[in-house]
Amino acid sequence: MLAWHGFQCRVPAAWEITAFSTNPERGRLILSTRDGVSAEVSWRRLRAPPDIPRIHAEIHRRWRESTAALQPRGDSSAAALVHAERGSLVLSHGSFDEPTHASAVLGERTLVHWMFFRDRDRDVVLDALASNDTDPRRCAAWSIDVALPARFELAEAEPLPANVTLRFTDVHHHSIILQRWGLASHLLAARSPVEFLASVLHARDRRDIVTSAGTFRGHAAASARFKTAGEAGFDKYLGRHWPGTALLWHDATANRLNLCEQFHPRKCTPLDPDAVVSTSI
Repeated sequence: MLAWHGFQCRVPAAWEITAFSTNPERGRLILSTRDGVSAEVSWRRLRAPPDIPRIHAEIHRRWRESTAALQPRGDSSAAALVHAERGSLVLSHGSFDEPTHASAVLGERTLVHWMFFRDRDRDVVLDALASNDTDPRRCAAWSIDVALPARFELAEAEPLPANVTLRFTDVHHHSIILQRWGLASHLLAARSPVEFLASVLHARDRRDIVTSAGTFRGHAAASARFKTAGEAGFDKYLGRHWPGTALLWHDATANRLNLCEQFHPRKCTPLDPDAVVSTSI
């Protein structure tokens, strides 16, 4: 599953996000396999109804220019795009060896554009393409799948091998960190989830850490309360600390460790991890 700014859909299991933007107003993702780029998806917030065929023609022209030296096309390079409608989607294609475009306006004002380099994967994506402007809003990528109140925006993403971290923040400086580690049996070694969680929080300079063991959805788990340095306003200036909580659980079947950590100014209310984290994580 892939859910990002303004859209959600299914993607082939072999696809990986290899480039990304966290800007909710305008950006793109590049999805690739070991064989190269499979697709690109971009989004932008609209101020007026779009002329999608014209947008496709301009994107395709730029693609042709960027690949002209690598892929000489002869007379076919001047072939016009052919446009067709499929429900709310507009599809466009040129020559048989060129990418296919698909765009739709989702929600109230988000234009989502896909450029597919392999047509065999197109229907998997487009058949499930839908808006992602609900509240709570979903974010699903790199095997992390969460639903957060719409006031939270993705602020940082660090997708390292076997270690993915997503950080969300809202206007009140409430931060939520979702992290997934692979190779859990190696990371834990002889340690318990409680010991592992404590080591992670100490490394992040959390203070007054209080931990306890438990379970989460049938998995061995550890929870913690802590304090951390304030990150905004007078709390940062005066060196005041904010409260925080963390929940770590060990999915032994998938050999993964998952963490939901949050901290915030004292006036904020923490979110319930059971409501935030998808059952598929």
